[in-house]
Amino acid sequence: MSAASRPPRPTRCVLFDVDGTLIDALDNQRRVWATWAVHHALDPEEVYRVALRTRPVETFAAVAPDLDPHACLMALHTLEDEDVRSGAYTAFDGASRLLHGLPTGSWALVTSNYAHRVRGRFLRTRLPIPEVIVDAAAVERGKPSPDPYLLAPIGVRLPPQSAGEGRRRAHGGGPVGRGLKAPPTQG
Repeated sequence: MSAASRPPRPTRCVLFDVDGTLIDALDNQRRVWATWAVHHALDPEEVYRVALRTRPVETFAAVAPDLDPHACLMALHTLEDEDVRSGAYTAFDGASRLLHGLPTGSWALVTSNYAHRVRGRFLRTRLPIPEVIVDAAAVERGKPSPDPYLLAPIGVRLPPQSAGEGRRRAHGGGPVGRGLKAPPTQG
């Protein structure tokens, strides 16, 4: 492709989380954690309560400290991969229209999950798959650390000054994201 026929590089991009933002995966997550908990003779509700606030390895340490965390993680990954193949997923209203309306290369996904699962969910819900997915394997420190959000603009090839602005904001210089204004309150 010649430089003249290449689409222009974006000067800004939109970074989206996946679960709970674009796709409703709450029931799937609850089911996967419940299956894992029952397999280990643990209370599914307690395990899920902990899992909502922590990364999987931290969840295992809290609810099953005597189990091998690596084996626990492999079992959880197997359950999650099976759920991507067989579970029911729904895109939130408006997600498809929103993503299809954005220029190619102007948006990315930042997720605590893994890219292959996100792609599977997006295919199942017919959402477009972006060029860039920053997943759990891409960074050492995941969300809520700013690291994944700092990596995404590099992936969408923003000009260096734009990535620098995101970095400045991520480290305390102002909001990283911009959203819709809430309607005025009636009073």
